[in-house]
Amino acid sequence: MSVHVMSWVLRHSEATLGARLVLLVLADHAKEDGTGAWPAVATIAREARMSKRGVRYALRRLEEEGLITATGVSRAETTVWRITLAESAGGEAESAPKGAEIAPEPSLEPSLGELRSPLVVFGDEKRGEDILFAYWQTKCSRPRSKFTEHRRRALRARRREGYDWQTIRLAIDGAAARPYVVDGRKYDDLELICRNGSKLEDFAARSGTGGGLVAEMAERLFPGADPVVARKCVRQAFGRGLMDDDGVRVHAEAWFPQLVKARAS
Repeated sequence: MSVHVMSWVLRHSEATLGARLVLLVLADHAKEDGTGAWPAVATIAREARMSKRGVRYALRRLEEEGLITATGVSRAETTVWRITLAESAGGEAESAPKGAEIAPEPSLEPSLGELRSPLVVFGDEKRGEDILFAYWQTKCSRPRSKFTEHRRRALRARRREGYDWQTIRLAIDGAAARPYVVDGRKYDDLELICRNGSKLEDFAARSGTGGGLVAEMAERLFPGADPVVARKCVRQAFGRGLMDDDGVRVHAEAWFPQLVKARAS
């Protein structure tokens, strides 16, 4: 994902509602210069929590307003989009921050390393918070929600406790996939997700049902092992707050020795 382009959209784009969500999803798949975003309509619809029809309408609107431009067709036969990074107030188009790496062609799921990128690229907590808030808006279909002081305080409290961007984003994924539901009402607010460490870890564990990061980590840490068992191990480790590679390996050694044997063979 390109946190530079997502940050630009947050600070400068005039797009609103569904069009803004679609633009943020494209930014999440784009390279650092705004090019190379080629998610399928179905992927955008899933990540923006919109209908395919709504996504197509938003894409047409964004293209008509000059905010995106179709530049070709990908190998997967999806449209390749370029996000128009307009000139800044100083008269020069914004460029990627010095030292930022140019992202490869985006995959449909972010890698574990890319989840840490808000901190690596910006080194700025507030901008990282803003990017995570935009991600929550997109994943949980809350385009009109505001970054209230309650939400920001809860997020900052978990950061002070040592939770990294990867863990918080994983928890947002979990809230989107399996929110609390009481009497038909869905509870997935960012303040609830970050209310305390237990809540954050519980939501992070819920993300495992949708694959994504859990599947990626299971395949990377336990190549050749039974994927069902490997994913179960990773989900359990996440539920216990063991979010990094070493933590998952320790959990596997204690509770899933067959994975350790498969890895050694």
